[in-house]
Amino acid sequence: MRKKLLVVFAVLFMLTGCGSKVEMKDYFIYEINGTNGEGFLMGNLDVSNLTTDALDIKIDSFEDLFSEKAAEAMKFEMSIGYDVDETSQLSNGDEITVNFTVSDEFKKKVGTSPLKIKVKDLD
Repeated sequence: MRKKLLVVFAVLFMLTGCGSKVEMKDYFIYEINGTNGEGFLMGNLDVSNLTTDALDIKIDSFEDLFSEKAAEAMKFEMSIGYDVDETSQLSNGDEITVNFTVSDEFKKKVGTSPLKIKVKDLD
């Protein structure tokens, strides 16, 4: 019976995503405005929430700003980036690709799958 419980807990642990990567594309916030042929994308990476979720770090107090975890958060934030292939002169049907980068040190914690955005609903 004890072995069965251990197996159940192990399976639940794996299914809940413990130890899984967060995807940078899930933290890219954007909107597309303008008219068909003159559309533009405005976007940004939600670095604060990405850092909190990827590193399981939250700066709660003034003292935390000088801690080891703050130093790791800063190092992480300096190691990430993104590139958008098109941001202007957009038309309905265009596909925009956002590519993400992170240093090798953090690749086990953060996924860098590209984000594909289909332009639609421009007047």
